[in-house]
Amino acid sequence: MSHHHLIKTQLNQLKPTQMTIGYLEVAKKRAEWQALGKKASQELIKSHWFPSILGPEGHYFIVDHHHLGMALHEEGQSTVFLTVLKDLSWLDWDSFWKVMEFHQWVHPYDEKGQRQEFKRLPKSVDELKDDPYRSLAGLAREDRKSTRLNSSHTDIS
Repeated sequence: MSHHHLIKTQLNQLKPTQMTIGYLEVAKKRAEWQALGKKASQELIKSHWFPSILGPEGHYFIVDHHHLGMALHEEGQSTVFLTVLKDLSWLDWDSFWKVMEFHQWVHPYDEKGQRQEFKRLPKSVDELKDDPYRSLAGLAREDRKSTRLNSSHTDIS
C-alpha cells in the first residue's frame, strides 16, 4: 500500500517527534504567515507538506516542520498537508520507537536536555515546549549563513 501522495489532515492530529522547539523561530514563521494574503497563505499550506511516518494505530508522526506546525496552530490554521515517508504502521510500539530512533526520526529530549521516555512526547504540536537553547542555536546558524554569504562577496585582491 503506497502512501507517497499528499494527505489533507487536521494539524492537531499530527504527532511531534521532538519535545521542544525554539519559540524565536516560531515567532519568525508567524510573522511571515501574517505578511501573506489569504491566497498566498493557502498556497503555502499546499506547498509545505509535513513529512511524516505512519505509525501504529494509524498515527502520523511528523519528522520535520515542528516550528511551522506551532506557528500555524497559533495562527488558527487547522488543516495542513502531509506526505508519508515510511509506513511503519505494522510494527508494535516498542519496535516502532526502535526504528524511529535508529533512523534519527525522533528526538526525545526535554527543554533541559534530559532524555525522556517516548510516551512523554507531546500528543500534538500545541504541546511542544520552548527551549531557549534551540532559539540560540537557530540564531547562531543564521549568523553563520550570513557570515558565509557576506564573505563570499569580499574582494581578496
